[in-house]
Amino acid sequence: MMGEGFTRRNRFIVACALAMGLGVTMVPQWAENNLWPEPPAGSSAALSSVRLAVMLILETGFCVGAVVAFILNLIMPYESAAIENAKSIDLDLSRHVPGTFTLSPDTSVDGKMAVTTPPVAPTIDKNTDEAV
Repeated sequence: MMGEGFTRRNRFIVACALAMGLGVTMVPQWAENNLWPEPPAGSSAALSSVRLAVMLILETGFCVGAVVAFILNLIMPYESAAIENAKSIDLDLSRHVPGTFTLSPDTSVDGKMAVTTPPVAPTIDKNTDEAV
């Protein structure tokens, strides 16, 4: 995950892990009441010990966050090459008048979409009568 940079996929995984970890930290008894109720009084000591161990893990925010990040990293798909290529388009918007640039997929420069702009009429400064 670290070798590929901070992509949208990685940011989503980190955000979900942090959210779950902070949620468990704020309400640590969430699992105790809802997930695994107290065993009956006549149950074995081993069952009670296993329950206490699981509850300890589920009540710790960084454990839950790490498990969520691990599972999401395994099941979330990587971004396709087409999305990566679209993100790598070099758009120098400082050369364009705001709102007038368009992407034309039929014009290709080095395998990337080129930016085309409609011609812009020069404006005339009223004070100096010069083109701006």
